[in-house]
Amino acid sequence: MNRLAGVEGEPHSIFAENEKLDFGCIRWQTPSDEDSNPLSQEIRKLDSALLEAASRGDHEIGKALAQEVINKRRAWQTLGPEEKLSPIYWSARKIAAEHRATAYRDFGWENWNKVTLRAIVIAPVVDPYEVLRIEHTTANNRGLNTEQLISKLRVIDSELGIDIIGAAIDAVEFLIDTIPEGKEAVRWGRWLQRLCPDLPQRPKLSARHIALWWD
Repeated sequence: MNRLAGVEGEPHSIFAENEKLDFGCIRWQTPSDEDSNPLSQEIRKLDSALLEAASRGDHEIGKALAQEVINKRRAWQTLGPEEKLSPIYWSARKIAAEHRATAYRDFGWENWNKVTLRAIVIAPVVDPYEVLRIEHTTANNRGLNTEQLISKLRVIDSELGIDIIGAAIDAVEFLIDTIPEGKEAVRWGRWLQRLCPDLPQRPKLSARHIALWWD
């Protein structure tokens, strides 16, 4: 289990409470979601070609490329989170399940609303909530320690179902199994806003892929 996509893993240590903690986890540095997605790679190549056409003053080719970029970006928007996330992550999950372990994404923020994948971690635990304990995930600006945050997440898990896919010391990432509709969508959107005030305005819950973070 030390190799993933042909790459050797390394120990994953947590720095918390002024000490280095080792839970027997292994991590792999991986390309970002966008770098590992073929459609996203196509969009980047088209963006570069569009800039080159503009620098040459080739308006006809630029116009055609611009339309192709629009079409590809529309196609990107139709992808579900399972298709957008790094395929290496899904491989890691399969490997982890075979060894009664859990794979999760160690992630950060490129800007205020964009998740950046930093590494994939496999932890020797079965309960996905254990990864929050490993990472010492807290919502400090909401006054929630790790156990209190887990209790909050169990609330939405019990009603909608969540699949925890990422964790960091100040963030958690998950997929929602059942997207609510109507008033329930508004209620859960407000619930998430209270839990994570830094979220962009979300009058209703309409996305499967959720990433929450706290200062």
